[in-house]
Amino acid sequence: MNGRFNGEAILVVATGGEKQTNYNDILIENCSIKNIDRTGISIWSQWHIRNGMSFNDKTEPELYHNSTGPYLASTNVIIRNNRLENLGGDGMIVSCTKGALMEYNVICRANQRGTTANAGMWPHNSDNAVMQYNEVYETRYSGDGMGFDIDQMCNHCISQYNYSHDNMGGFHLICGPGKEGRSTGNIVRYNISQNDRNTIFVFAGAVDSTLIYNNTIFIGEGLNTNPYGVWDAAGGVAINTFIYNNIFYNLGKGKYIYENRSNVLFDHNCFFGKHPENEPQDEHKIIDDPLLKNPGTGGIGRMSNDGYKLAPGSPCLTKGKVITGNGGLDYWGNPVSETKPSGIGAYNSRVTN
Repeated sequence: MNGRFNGEAILVVATGGEKQTNYNDILIENCSIKNIDRTGISIWSQWHIRNGMSFNDKTEPELYHNSTGPYLASTNVIIRNNRLENLGGDGMIVSCTKGALMEYNVICRANQRGTTANAGMWPHNSDNAVMQYNEVYETRYSGDGMGFDIDQMCNHCISQYNYSHDNMGGFHLICGPGKEGRSTGNIVRYNISQNDRNTIFVFAGAVDSTLIYNNTIFIGEGLNTNPYGVWDAAGGVAINTFIYNNIFYNLGKGKYIYENRSNVLFDHNCFFGKHPENEPQDEHKIIDDPLLKNPGTGGIGRMSNDGYKLAPGSPCLTKGKVITGNGGLDYWGNPVSETKPSGIGAYNSRVTN
């Protein structure tokens, strides 16, 4: 349940002792995986060391047992349209990859028997990975426990158009290994989180230049969910974090946690419902009801979320910050302009019927 390479359903590992080794063209598609005692799908490599970081630490030395040497990423990795259910540990991991694509997957009840930190879906030590059009729900907490994660030494990765709900550790983790190395330039956009627990957005360790925008977050009445948290880890802390155009529909009892932070900017966000004392400053904050059509009614399936569209007359219509390179589409496939203000949240049409 806890050791890597013990009990995976599908495992791909680049090994070798003398010549740098990687994979090109890995396609894992249309699989049904159920009742696994470790990870559903894992892509790993023993050729993982870059920037002097070997990840051979005391907390999880088996992560890279028999580590070999300098970094060589696997390429053209696609994990698509798979269903994973009742997993002892993590749901889906890609490590030491470049341009990996994880899309249209469903992960239900990850980390059901783990005793260490596990999450639903995450890239690790990878560049330009994309997680999109996925649904992750009911991940158990034993440390982490989020639906999604952009993990240590990940750069320029994107998490978009995903549906996260009822995950006991929260929606999204972004983390870095410490002062010696950083996770940089990552983006979380156009996602929906409904009734995720613990902390919605979690930053841990050395993370730099993260963009979080146009997400819709719903926290139901009575939940102790914290909308946002930052933790120092291994002497590192998140810097240059930009949080724009999100809806925090917060009916719960949680708060914003800043164990340590540096240069975080909230702008053009909607904060509705409960307002903890330490709610972030935001020059263009909206606190009026965003007029979501039927919040809190998302079910099973990515397209069960029409209740998070904005109704006519919403104060969030066309009130968002203009963001260039914004992907061009909202959660439902509506166009998003790079020159005119977008909506706030995951929905962008001016009017709904």
